[in-house]
Amino acid sequence: MKKIIEETAKFYSKFLERFLYYQEQNLKSATLKSVYESLAQSQKKILKKFLDHPHLWDDVQKKYLEELEKLLNKSLDQLTNGTEEEIECIPHTDRRFRHRDWYQHPFFNYLRESYLLQSSYLEKLFDVEELDEETRRKVQFYLRAYIDALSPSNFPFTNPEVIRETIEQKGENLFKGYKNFLADQSKGKGFNLPALTNLKAFKVGENLACTPGTVVFENEIFQLLQFLPTKEPYYQKPLLIIPPWINKYYIFDLQKENSFIRWNTDAGRVVYTISWVNPDASYANTTFKDYVLRGIDKAVEEIKKIASCSDLHALGFCVGGVALNVLMAYYQRRNLKKLNSATLLASPTDFQEMGDLSLFVGEEQIALLEKILKKQGAVAGEAMMKIFSSLRANELIWPNYINSYLLGKEPPAMDFLFWNSDTTNLPAKMHLEYLKEFFLKNALVHHNQYRLGRIGIDIAEVTTPCFIVATQKDHIVPWKAAYAGFQRLKNSVFVLGGSGHIAGIINPPQRQKYGYWTNETTSHAAAAEEWLKTATQHAGSWWTHWGKWVTPFLGEKNLTKAALKSPFIENAPGRYAAQTAPYIKDNIFEV
Repeated sequence: MKKIIEETAKFYSKFLERFLYYQEQNLKSATLKSVYESLAQSQKKILKKFLDHPHLWDDVQKKYLEELEKLLNKSLDQLTNGTEEEIECIPHTDRRFRHRDWYQHPFFNYLRESYLLQSSYLEKLFDVEELDEETRRKVQFYLRAYIDALSPSNFPFTNPEVIRETIEQKGENLFKGYKNFLADQSKGKGFNLPALTNLKAFKVGENLACTPGTVVFENEIFQLLQFLPTKEPYYQKPLLIIPPWINKYYIFDLQKENSFIRWNTDAGRVVYTISWVNPDASYANTTFKDYVLRGIDKAVEEIKKIASCSDLHALGFCVGGVALNVLMAYYQRRNLKKLNSATLLASPTDFQEMGDLSLFVGEEQIALLEKILKKQGAVAGEAMMKIFSSLRANELIWPNYINSYLLGKEPPAMDFLFWNSDTTNLPAKMHLEYLKEFFLKNALVHHNQYRLGRIGIDIAEVTTPCFIVATQKDHIVPWKAAYAGFQRLKNSVFVLGGSGHIAGIINPPQRQKYGYWTNETTSHAAAAEEWLKTATQHAGSWWTHWGKWVTPFLGEKNLTKAALKSPFIENAPGRYAAQTAPYIKDNIFEV
């Protein structure tokens, strides 16, 4: 027991030392300082509302105390009259409380229920109607983060699973957890989050991104990869995948059983994909326009040369879909017929519907970020990963913290989490332009709000047939933000997949998971809620539905490899995908 206490004290001393140092340095960061100042202003507004309307406090407080008294009486009765086995075990819907002791043991059952009651009390306390919407959303986000961090599951002596493991291993789990903590912090400067997955379990080109292919073109912004079907003939018109530049292309080519690229080539489709460069500070002045024209448009032109075709199908994912929307509107204004159809996967159109992610983007934050990026030249991909993780801390931070640091286990080997950790930096000018034009000005829902060179962009003018996919539980691009594309693009169909931003998109048919919804009866003017209310639910994956839709746009199945004029630079996945993110000096998350 002495060893257990010593190891626990040692771990928490080191953890708190690093955490508090991180918090202190955060306050010195202009970008993160604005977050703290915003929270302080929100708290002042709430306090004023309660002072002006004291009955709001009285009502919430009274109900909380009544519920707390009921819980206490119930728990005392269980302790004195019941046994562990007699306590009702309710469904384990909360991932934090899956261990049986949270329900069957009187003490931990009370601890769990009192925590959830306190959480509900705080949420109601700060859910004040008189607050303006922006203040309310900020407070709710910060409050959830605070409540999540204080969950009894996150502390070694209030988590029954950790206590049992500690007794069984005689404290060895805490010693292993401390080593895991030090290993995570040694991976780079600053306070690092717990590893999402076992990074030693995967290697790009060996057990990830293994579909045979070649690099057929490259410039300073991207490499163009070509993947051919294993059997001839092929469909005439190729498919171009435009991945988000905040991550790497191989989310579409993880492993054989869940590779979207391999699934397409097995169906006879020729697939090309952009593999974005991982920029350093020398790319500081690269713009959004560069990524669209010297990136995507250049890829389209090169594919047309290789395949000797007049047009092709393009598929954009997330921010890649935003760029594709801009390019389609650009083509429309210039009367260029380069795309015969397009697919938009989890791609935002209405940025007012972007949920919690928009809390990190405001005029003040962008102004401060602009000052910082003048020195940095690029946004570190690691910083973006931390922001996305914070949006779902109970799934992407705290479970890994418990597993790695309290239970002393290795993180599980999961391919999509390895991809998520394999980050890509963002050029300063391009990133700021994206935030200003799309997040702040919401350019895609306005006529000519954004201009690509001299060409005004209006996606409502686009006549290209479009297949739009969103996912129901997406925390990065909420499905209503993507549904707005269906409302603006009149020659489009909309499909809602189950699950979230990654699992709902990378959902191979053989898994028979999540399902999807379609609706062929509502108009483009229908509200999102109306569309869903009258939609038809289907089992399986949206991939098969999309496959039937896209095939008529790909022409006859009579193309052979000999007919393609394919240059060879190197084998897939190529140098750009294999490159780790270059170090960014003065990273805003480096402390």
